Amino acid sequence: MERIRIDTGIKEIEVNDSGDSIQIPVNDTAFYKRFVEALKRFEEKQAEIDRRSKELSEKYPEKEPGDGREEKQEKDSEINMEMFGDALGLYSEVCRETCLEIDSIFGEGCCSKVFPGVKEPGIDMIMGFFEQILPIMEKFMDEKKKNMIQKYGKKRRGGGR
Repeated sequence: MERIRIDTGIKEIEVNDSGDSIQIPVNDTAFYKRFVEALKRFEEKQAEIDRRSKELSEKYPEKEPGDGREEKQEKDSEINMEMFGDALGLYSEVCRETCLEIDSIFGEGCCSKVFPGVKEPGIDMIMGFFEQILPIMEKFMDEKKKNMIQKYGKKRRGGGR
């Protein structure tokens, strides 16, 4: 019986002190595409948060002493809590969507491994993940490129001229 084996290039990356890991299929070109698209969407979502935060600050302007709006202290705190709730809802939605996307790319449960004990990581934590995983992804892509050149480059015997 004849046999073939293809190197799928699955790389494991440890993501927490418990030894949990995620897998990166370095030979799967669709994986890189999904990763880059997710990164772009995350950046767009951050811009959306900035834009909508500005809208909320206009909707709920800060009360300054002497401007006549500090008369009802109770009402002021209610308005501030309403603004806080609106802002938190937006922030939470973006973080939840991004974590779902990370899980769909790196495998179900990725976020629970990367952010152990945190139900809903914030933008700063998600940014930390992208900042740490990006150099690793770039390293894998560079290795893949070097292997391709070595394997199929013109200097290789049998390569085209």
